[in-house]
Amino acid sequence: MTVNSPLFYYRQHGSNLTGDEHKILSTRARINQDFVSEKSYDTQTLAIIPVRGGSQDIAFKLLSETNLLELKLQKVLQSKNVEKVVVTSTDLEIQNLLRTFGFDDKVEFHHRKRSEARHNQNLNLTVEEIATQQAEAGVQFVIMAILTLEYPFLEPYKIDDVINTMLVFGSDSIIGVRSENSVFYQHHGDGLHPILDRDKYTKLEREALFKQVGGISAVDKDIFLAKNEVVTGNVGHVIIDQLSSMGLFTKMDWEIAELISQKSLNITDIEISKS
Repeated sequence: MTVNSPLFYYRQHGSNLTGDEHKILSTRARINQDFVSEKSYDTQTLAIIPVRGGSQDIAFKLLSETNLLELKLQKVLQSKNVEKVVVTSTDLEIQNLLRTFGFDDKVEFHHRKRSEARHNQNLNLTVEEIATQQAEAGVQFVIMAILTLEYPFLEPYKIDDVINTMLVFGSDSIIGVRSENSVFYQHHGDGLHPILDRDKYTKLEREALFKQVGGISAVDKDIFLAKNEVVTGNVGHVIIDQLSSMGLFTKMDWEIAELISQKSLNITDIEISKS
């Protein structure tokens, strides 16, 4: 679906408050939420969190004295659209860890087959198995969202916005992204050449490059079961704010995240109310 009329306007210049990316993105999220509520779209979502496991897995690490997996679950469970959360891992210690959190029956453990968790395997077979099991158990959902642990600052309203945006624009699947304004080069044998002429002063929107971030993707259940792919068909996107796009991959990432958590600098804690 294409929306030909502008949904809202904003001006951006200098230190104008409308230059605050977070305010712009949260306004868009609120518009999407209102539209989905008005149209009474079915937003029931099954959230799946894959965890590799092992003693060194980040699922066992703490961020500001809170277990990272517990922190992720707390935020996912605050989503207005998520009906059920399934944590999948080959490691039964993850199941034991889940039991210590005291979550209700909205959180379930799935024991993933080791053959499906090898480095050369994708998540599709596991997602298919979980979707089938949950449907047979009577869980109602029309969308499946895959979330990873590496992005602790992805807020509940942003999870909902990914799902709402997918419904508003009729996408088959959707991913969280950030536009990349850097100049990229390829080596053609005679030196480096800019990709898409991105070294020119003026860049067209259609030439924008996007990087998948935020550790979130979603797919229509029926589309997934037909194609057995999470990112497939008409792929939509949602811009993820800078803090939510921060992943924990290096020691420095963890140190910065710890500072943010301790000093309560997480500015993305926003309530998107239902109309």
